[in-house]
Amino acid sequence: VLGDVPLDEKALETVLSQMGHDGLLNDEWLHKSEHSLELQLYWLQHILDDRPFTVLPFLAGSLPPGINGTPRGNEYTELILKALKAAERAHDGPVLWVASVDFAHVGPSFGDSELVSDSLAARVEKQDMDALQTLKQADPDQWWSHLMQDRNARRVCGQNAAWFLLRCLESVEGYVIDYDQALSQGRERMVSFASTLFL
Repeated sequence: VLGDVPLDEKALETVLSQMGHDGLLNDEWLHKSEHSLELQLYWLQHILDDRPFTVLPFLAGSLPPGINGTPRGNEYTELILKALKAAERAHDGPVLWVASVDFAHVGPSFGDSELVSDSLAARVEKQDMDALQTLKQADPDQWWSHLMQDRNARRVCGQNAAWFLLRCLESVEGYVIDYDQALSQGRERMVSFASTLFL
C-alpha cells in the first residue's frame, strides 16, 4: 500500500462555491463501490514517487442534451464546466486531468443475445479505433456524435467523462498509446480499453 491520497479541499470548495451545495453530493452513497480510481491513484503515486499531490474525484453521470444532441450548451453542463475550470485556475501548481473509463462492453453479460465471436471483437475494435480518432483530434462534440451514430450500441461507458475531459482541455492533441480487449474465457463478455495522452 502506497498510502492515502488526500482530497483537494480547496478545489472542492471552489466547485461548491460555483455550483452551490444543494443536491451536488446527495447521491454519494449510491457510488460507494465506485472503482474507477483504484488503478489510476496507484499509477499516480508510482510516477510521482514521493512528490505530494491531491485529487478531486468527479463522477460524470448522465448528461442532459444541448446543442446538436451533444451536452454542449446545456445550462447545467456548462455550469459544471465553469466550476471545474474555476478550480483549475485557483489551484496552486500544475493540474493533471485524468479520465478513468472503459470503452465497449459487449456480450450476453451486458444484454447481448450472442457470445462474443472473433468477428464481433474485430468489429468492435474497428469502431473503437474510429472513436479514438476523434479523441486524437481532441474534439468533444465529434467524439459524442460519433458514439451516438448508433446510440452507443457497444456501451462505451466513458462517453460522458471523456467529453468533460476534452472540454476541460484546450489546444491539445491526443496520442493513442495502447488499445486492447479483455475477453472472458466463456466469451460471455468483453470490455475494450485504451490509453490516450493529451499534450
